[in-house]
Amino acid sequence: MTSLSFVVAAAAFALPSLRFGDQTLAAASCARRETLGISHYTATLYVRAGESASLALLDPDRAKALEIGLLSRALMPLEIPRKYRRALDGILDDAAMAQLRAAYRELRAGDSVTIAYVPRRGVSVLVNGAVIAASPDHRVVESVLAAWANGKPLDQHLRAMLAKHPCPTQTTG
Repeated sequence: MTSLSFVVAAAAFALPSLRFGDQTLAAASCARRETLGISHYTATLYVRAGESASLALLDPDRAKALEIGLLSRALMPLEIPRKYRRALDGILDDAAMAQLRAAYRELRAGDSVTIAYVPRRGVSVLVNGAVIAASPDHRVVESVLAAWANGKPLDQHLRAMLAKHPCPTQTTG
């Protein structure tokens, strides 16, 4: 059975913020993807502090970032899943798609993938801090989210998933 569960650290802590251009983003949603007891990746969504994550994700005037920490390649397809390739094929140019596909094939446990959008600068895909692909078009974000939602109403799907996966906000101890 597949589940997307809340990331629980050994000791709860406040997550660091991310900075892209002039934008400082705070963790808004945190999750871990597991299948059959195998932890595949962690995912942390960042938006500006105090902003609604579901609104920020869909708004081209708001910065956002998704940071994915790869935990295992087990059960991970050799190529970018078709639904995401189709979502990106019409938006990214051939060179950017080739770079993205090559980077995907080289991913290893421990790698960090960040997809960041900054208004008027566009989307950047980074692997371990190195830019792999970029586009000025917010449609990259919209297309990937639509593919992720599998035809469900995106607004409702986002709100439901974000509500299930809040991030730790304070140090406990």
